[in-house]
Amino acid sequence: MSKYIAKKIGIYLHIPYCIKKCSYCAFNSIPSNGVSKPYLQAMDKEIDRASTLFNLKEYLVDTLYFGGGTPSLLTPGEVKGLLRRVDASYKLAEDAEMTLELNPAAQDGINIHGYRRAGINRLSIGIQSFDEKNLRFLGRLHDAKEAEFSFARAREAGFDNISIDLICGLPGQKAGDVKSDLERALKLGPEHISLYLLSIESGTPFFSAVKEGRFAPLDDEMQGEIYQCASEYLQINGYVRYETSNYAQNGFESKHNMRYWRGEDYIGVGAGAHSFISDIGWGMRCWNVKSPDKYINSIDSNLLPLEELEILTRKDAIRESVLTSLRTSTGLSEEMLNKKFAISLFEALSEGALKMLPGDIYKNEKGRIILTEKGALMADEVALSLLI
Repeated sequence: MSKYIAKKIGIYLHIPYCIKKCSYCAFNSIPSNGVSKPYLQAMDKEIDRASTLFNLKEYLVDTLYFGGGTPSLLTPGEVKGLLRRVDASYKLAEDAEMTLELNPAAQDGINIHGYRRAGINRLSIGIQSFDEKNLRFLGRLHDAKEAEFSFARAREAGFDNISIDLICGLPGQKAGDVKSDLERALKLGPEHISLYLLSIESGTPFFSAVKEGRFAPLDDEMQGEIYQCASEYLQINGYVRYETSNYAQNGFESKHNMRYWRGEDYIGVGAGAHSFISDIGWGMRCWNVKSPDKYINSIDSNLLPLEELEILTRKDAIRESVLTSLRTSTGLSEEMLNKKFAISLFEALSEGALKMLPGDIYKNEKGRIILTEKGALMADEVALSLLI
């Protein structure tokens, strides 16, 4: 008799409330000093409804991620309540990776200990920089000491899997400035570091500031130099780049985030959250309304809070696999394309375009197209240039 193996799924829980909207932030968030009770009640209902609607009750949840916004506005009791609902509506794996994003300006030692007792086993701390000038420019409410305090309290609480976020490529910044940030990060010894280049997104205060000439972003060449220097420094110090912006010590890659790059199933709960189910057509993608009030009203009216739903075509699915795979350090695999779509690399890609790419952008290794450090900076552009 063959042993039954449950299908696995990840759950993303979006907390849109934030103590302050940062100037660079394009995520779905609104200023608030706490999390609305009606919103939490709506999330509780959506968790259960989604499991029934998409026939997911027998799925095993092996990754769970509280994102935002500022999830550390949640009390440990509220976190525990949502985890109980997930366990009741799905099957929560005993060894599930369960992450909560933590803002150093919206936490205290008591809550950090409480999150650990509630079941959270991984923290992602939004430090962004250890330079006070950079923190003010970014609109962060914490200082470097508060960031280091948060990290120390997390260790005291028993967290042995901690990620920190850093932003580089700020106006006027040089490679040496970023190295100073990385040196302070390495002294803390996080298991994972997400290093993002500053991106000026439409609709943010930074977008308006650049448009009005109040500051000029770094040019692509300088950003590229900073990124490559920072990437090399992290790798020399034992962090492996496994995705364009993510570095980890061996065995500490974010399992939840890898779901996105591998095209695996996940359910998004909350305002603006996205979901993907792979075995509906060539994949079904849907996302919720962004407004927390509209989200709550939809749930309370027994309606789906969906903004939009799309069923992928085979061509859509191939395109997404190329785009996401090329962001990872393992690259785009011939074997994966054959298994998933019954096609070869050159049936998925334009062979002529591949040959025209500069040699320092990619490597062709044993049936895999892998982007170099330089190529990783332009992963999306490279992927789009290769697609037929």
